[in-house]
Amino acid sequence: MTAETATGRRGWAKLALPVLVMLTVVMILVTAGILAGIMRSLSAKNDTLRELRAQQAQDAAKPVPVVSALPAPTLDLAALRTQYAKVQAADKNVDAQTTKWQQGGSRIKIIVDAIHTCVSEADRYNRAAARFSAAQLGGLPQSVDLKSATTDCGGATFRKQAEKI
Repeated sequence: MTAETATGRRGWAKLALPVLVMLTVVMILVTAGILAGIMRSLSAKNDTLRELRAQQAQDAAKPVPVVSALPAPTLDLAALRTQYAKVQAADKNVDAQTTKWQQGGSRIKIIVDAIHTCVSEADRYNRAAARFSAAQLGGLPQSVDLKSATTDCGGATFRKQAEKI
């Protein structure tokens, strides 16, 4: 080794220690900055969470308004009678289509459509009449009796046919 080489190596050794110390300090400062940012973010999130919980507590303490301003349903007996008459007419149609089918003059689809129409009309009547008491309905039923021969949507006709089989 020459004297120059030995001196050069010693120069690097003298320089390396301060550089490593400086890099370590920089890394510590960067890490501290990152941790400070994380802590600020967590603190902000905790503040937001506290505010939300306080708002929820206030909302829970408020009384819930009761909706009582619904208008009373208006009773239209003429419309209900018309609707009930539609159920009876639809039932008669089911009976007529079933009889016609038995004689070979109708298709099953027509009977199914007639039954669907009858049940739909019964449902409409039931929904309209359900809002009123029996006394208010003036003799009309509160719901369609699907066991009655005049409003059973073809049930009596089908039972008669089943007895024959």
